[in-house]
Amino acid sequence: MTSIRLRFRPSSVSGKEGTLYYQVNHFRRTGVMGTSYRIYPNEWDEEHACIVISGSVCCDSERKAVLQLYQSKINMDMDVMREIVNERENTIRHYTLEDLLDVLRKRTNSMSVFRYIRSQIDKKNRMGCYGTAKTYNNVLRCFTKFREEKDIAFDGMDNELIQEYEAWMLHAGLRRSSAACYLRTLRTLYRQAVDDGQAENNDIFRKVHVSVGKTCKRAVPIETIRMIQSLDLSGKTSLDFARDIFMFSFYTRGMSFIDIAYLRKSDLRNGFLTYNRRKTFQSLVIQWEQPMQNIVDRYAGQTYDSPYFFPIVRGETLADRLSYEQALQRINRSLKRIGTLIGLPIPLSTYVARHSWASIARNMDVPLSIISEGLGHDSDKTTQIYLASLDKSMVNKANVGTQKFMAPELLNEAEKYDNKVDVYSFGVLLFWILTNGQMPKVTIVEIGTGKIAKIPDTVNKFATKLIKDCWTFQPSQRPSFEEISQSLKSNKFKLLDLSDKEVKEVENFVKNH
Repeated sequence: MTSIRLRFRPSSVSGKEGTLYYQVNHFRRTGVMGTSYRIYPNEWDEEHACIVISGSVCCDSERKAVLQLYQSKINMDMDVMREIVNERENTIRHYTLEDLLDVLRKRTNSMSVFRYIRSQIDKKNRMGCYGTAKTYNNVLRCFTKFREEKDIAFDGMDNELIQEYEAWMLHAGLRRSSAACYLRTLRTLYRQAVDDGQAENNDIFRKVHVSVGKTCKRAVPIETIRMIQSLDLSGKTSLDFARDIFMFSFYTRGMSFIDIAYLRKSDLRNGFLTYNRRKTFQSLVIQWEQPMQNIVDRYAGQTYDSPYFFPIVRGETLADRLSYEQALQRINRSLKRIGTLIGLPIPLSTYVARHSWASIARNMDVPLSIISEGLGHDSDKTTQIYLASLDKSMVNKANVGTQKFMAPELLNEAEKYDNKVDVYSFGVLLFWILTNGQMPKVTIVEIGTGKIAKIPDTVNKFATKLIKDCWTFQPSQRPSFEEISQSLKSNKFKLLDLSDKEVKEVENFVKNH
């Protein structure tokens, strides 16, 4: 026969906290198990062997919260120990007090689910991973509400409980995608508990939906990007700032807002922006373009003494994280207003810039691996899931190269186009060759409106005119390849200002090859 009682041992020093411990009686033998719970004498009810929480004894709200936590842990400890005793008495005929105490200590020293999740939240906050800590905290609040504030041991986590949790969330009005997100995060925490030796490696999530479902379309075509860019927002500072952040994200291959907020001036070196994604820690390199510089220049006065490009955060503290979250909310509210101004059928947000860059790149037949690298995804599979919700129409059927080689009609998703798109690309190739590998200083948004890049003075007049002719906005006004060939022959292929001797050497080289 075994019994377990909670006992209180007062401190030998007057006015100090005493200790709670468990007294285990097994066939007239007595053993004790210590705890870390400390209470004052007036917080103990000897008759009922429990902590006094209600009434006039405890008037401090913080102390009351501590006592409630103690009592919750004690209740859980007692449930676990009674279960162990019942299991032993039903399956093992003879066992000693020492054997029992050993098992009880191992089980009661393990963390409960709530306590473990809180420890992971604290850990992420110490690491500066505030976003992950917030996600974990949201999961803890949801799971705690489902459990009606009753903590549970990892041993109590099974398939049935997880299925009940999923059903409870759906019945409470959560979307299936939101419920799946909570379940995925809880599964992550459970697997971490397994690695830490707090839980058994059981597949308790196999009967619930944790996969990423298809989400609503959050990408817009290039025409909408141009509408956002050209919208008159004079005198509307908050909307103008939100538009700048949106366009900067689009220009930088869909950079996430958190990466924009923490983007340092020192990340820009030798014409390239090099930064690490805060979500995956992946290093990304982006060529710095003039439109990006134009945007950051507008905020140089506000960030002259800050290491960051934008006036969003000033450091890596928890307060800065709060500033980031508040800025994100303000910007998304402003973007939503911008979307309303241009009649956009979907809510405009920072995510739309990221999705739109991926969608436009995909529609230009940019390989999946390149889009994945541009977005900073860990794998192509992630990108496939990411693109699954985007528009399935494919406008560019030709095997084209990078975006800056694209003719305006392709960027504008014209239904019909001819080989004059190749003439445009030839002009870009000619520019690239004659400038020693430089790309035209113009964005794809500007290309779509007919703007052309400035051609350096180092390119001679004949080559400059030929490139400009190839870049004519109206396809019908561009020369044909036959006309280009005739023009080159008439000018003796002088794309560079060469001496007569150099021209002769080129002619001989062409004849011999």
